[in-house]
Amino acid sequence: MGHEIDMTTGRASAAFARTPAWHRLGKVMPGSMTTIEALEYAGLNWLVECRPLYRCQNDGTMVTVDNDRCVVRTDTDAVLGLVGSQFTPCQNHHLSGFLDAVIGQGARIESAGALHGGRKIWFLCALKESYDIVPGDQVKPYALFVNGHDGTTRLRVLPTTVRVVCANTLSLATDRERLGMTMRHDGKLDDNIKRAQEALGLVYTAVQHHEIQARELASRQLRADQRVQYLAECVRRLEFNEERERLVISQVVDLLDSSTNSLPGIRGTAWASYNAFSEWIDHSPRKTGSDVRLESNWMGEGHRIKAAAWQLALAS
Repeated sequence: MGHEIDMTTGRASAAFARTPAWHRLGKVMPGSMTTIEALEYAGLNWLVECRPLYRCQNDGTMVTVDNDRCVVRTDTDAVLGLVGSQFTPCQNHHLSGFLDAVIGQGARIESAGALHGGRKIWFLCALKESYDIVPGDQVKPYALFVNGHDGTTRLRVLPTTVRVVCANTLSLATDRERLGMTMRHDGKLDDNIKRAQEALGLVYTAVQHHEIQARELASRQLRADQRVQYLAECVRRLEFNEERERLVISQVVDLLDSSTNSLPGIRGTAWASYNAFSEWIDHSPRKTGSDVRLESNWMGEGHRIKAAAWQLALAS
């Protein structure tokens, strides 16, 4: 089974505050971290550099490939990606410094690490205090800072939220890409500090909007048939075969009775129904293992699936 978490140095390159992630990899710290601490504890104190590419000519001589280079991780000598001549690496310590400048020196890092052998780096920063949808059901908002050393992933700042009682990521908005920002690897990181701060202002607004929407879902009771109908529609959109679809619908409906979805004030609500589906996406057993879902739930298909389910819940 291939891990998303970088294991190339013999240890999991990741650190998490207070509790382990669902994949059980990485170092667990007693509290939130500074960016400097996150670099150390997540094993991110390494550099990358761009090196020339060579090709063998017909006569056997080696010549440089014009306008193309490879990005090499200097501590392992691993090639992380192929890039053009204008690509300027954003070192891991540069990203941490950028985060401090955008958020402020009081930035609280909840997790940090490397994916795919170091091709992608992340810092997850707490934005504000958690808020209760109903008493005892907390949601925590974060800013996710992501950088790629592979030549295909730009530096990005994205909003995300986590439901504390079950540690599953929630959909913040279907237009999350508009709320965040993307930066090119052009060596002008400091020029984007103001733009990143403006993007975070939009994220704070989106978090407030999410809180209002979540509480509205928690206030809306659904009949048993409406809950099943909603979950069945969410599963049908995954386009499984008929046998798999029936099995998954049964599994998701069972989650309606889980302890996290039976808290006082949310049982039988649209909020509980959405979370039953979201928990299945985040935590259900898969052939590839639970640890391969980290990137998907934050940035990929898992997020998009849950965003569609969120909108369906609001419209139900």
